[in-house]
Amino acid sequence: MIYPTIRVDNFFKKFDLVKQWANSLEYLPNEGTYPGNRTRPIHEIDPLFFQNTTRKIAAILFPNDYVHMSWRANIHFQKTDPKIYPGPGFIHQDQHALEFATILYLDGDVEAGTSIFRPKGISVDREGHVAFKSECYKNPEMMKTDEFKQAVHRHNSQFEELACYHAIPNSMILFDTGLDHGVKDCGTKERLTMVAFFGFAERDRRENKSLKYPLIELARCST
Repeated sequence: MIYPTIRVDNFFKKFDLVKQWANSLEYLPNEGTYPGNRTRPIHEIDPLFFQNTTRKIAAILFPNDYVHMSWRANIHFQKTDPKIYPGPGFIHQDQHALEFATILYLDGDVEAGTSIFRPKGISVDREGHVAFKSECYKNPEMMKTDEFKQAVHRHNSQFEELACYHAIPNSMILFDTGLDHGVKDCGTKERLTMVAFFGFAERDRRENKSLKYPLIELARCST
C-alpha cells in the first residue's frame, strides 16, 4: 500500500446544495457488487462537478502536484436503507485495478461510518463468499436470513478492527484500496454517501518529474 488513510472535515463549501442535488438524482437497480443503490457515474451527469471534485481530492494527497496531474476516476452517490440492507456488511477491499478511494458522508446516522480492519492471521479467504454476497445484494430479503448473518460473521471473524471513522456530515475519508474496510453498524436512517474510486494518478510527463507517494517516502526514512 502506498496511500495513507486521511480524514477531512468540511469537504464541500456548499454541502447543503450538494446533498439536495444528490437526493434529486436517479438511483439505479443494484448490480450485486455493493449494498444499496448508486447513481450513474457523475462524470456522465455533471462533468464540471466531477472535474472539480476529483481535483479537490487529488489536492489532498498531492498538494504540490495536482495542477500538473491526470487521473482516471469514478464518482457515484450511493443510498443504503438499513431496513432493506441491515448491517454489518462483509469486510472487503476495493483493489480491482484501483489505487485509492474516498467516502464522503452526506446523511445517515453518525454511527454508520466506516471501519478499517486488518487480517488476524497469515491467510484470509477473500473469495469464498463473493457469489453468495452478490446474490444477497441483488435479493436483499436474503440478508435477513440466518444463512447471511452466519456468512458475514464467518468472514468478518478473520479480521480485527484498527480504526472507526464516524459518518459526520460533510466529512470524508481517503484510503488505499488495498485496505480491508466495512460498515459495522448501518444505523436506522437511510445512509447517503458519495464514493470515489481512483484507478491511477500520474504527473504530466512533460514536466519530467515523478510523483512521490507518502508511505513509500516514509519507508525510505532511516528512523
